[in-house]
Formats: sequence, structure tokens, C-alpha cells
Amino acid sequence: MKRILKKWRCPRTGTFAGIRERFGRSIGWGPLLFDVALTAELFSFSQAQTDCFLQSYLAEAPIQPQELEGVKFYQALHHAQLAKFFAWRLAHQATLGNPDPLANELALRENRTTLEHLLE
Repeated sequence: MKRILKKWRCPRTGTFAGIRERFGRSIGWGPLLFDVALTAELFSFSQAQTDCFLQSYLAEAPIQPQELEGVKFYQALHHAQLAKFFAWRLAHQATLGNPDPLANELALRENRTTLEHLLE
């Protein structure tokens, strides 16, 4: 299913409050920059599109441009969470959702590699 993201304004205050999925749910609670980091990953194949997204976000967002320097740390946090999840699945031989016996190992390796790259 294609994920459609849109800007969301708080109905009570009218301030820009984050990014929502097309079903109206917030991606998650927490710092606005975490949603930005996750969304920026959708454009990781193109630095130009990533830059365009971040500039568009800054035009509306209640943050300062220097705060975007933290995006890579939120991306690293996300990949650390995923690596922990797949390490748990691997340790417990969990295959529900993906019966491929190598899927957890490959996902763990991919997320650890991305995490290491982000923290270089």
C-alpha cells in the first residue's frame, strides 16, 4: 500500500504539528524532527529530492534551520531500534510475517550497516 504523507496542523492551536499518513494517524509521538528524519529516508535515493523536502519543511515548520542537523541522529535512532528488533527476532527464531530464514539476519545486517554509516 502506498503511504501518502501530508502536513498536519494542530486543530486546537493551528500550529504546524508534524506529518500524517493518509489514514489520519500521526507516524508517532515525539519530536517533530523524528517524523522528518523518517520521511527524509523515503527520498534517500536522491539528495536533490531530500533537500527539496527539507526546504519545504523548513518553510512551514516551527523549527530553526540548524535543528535539521539532528536529522541523521534520529535516523540512526530509528535504525538502532530496527536492529534491536531484528536481533530479537533472530535470537528467538521468529519468522512470523516473513518465513524466509535469512530475512531477520539480512535485515539486522542492513540496519546495523546503515546505523554505522550514519554515525561515522
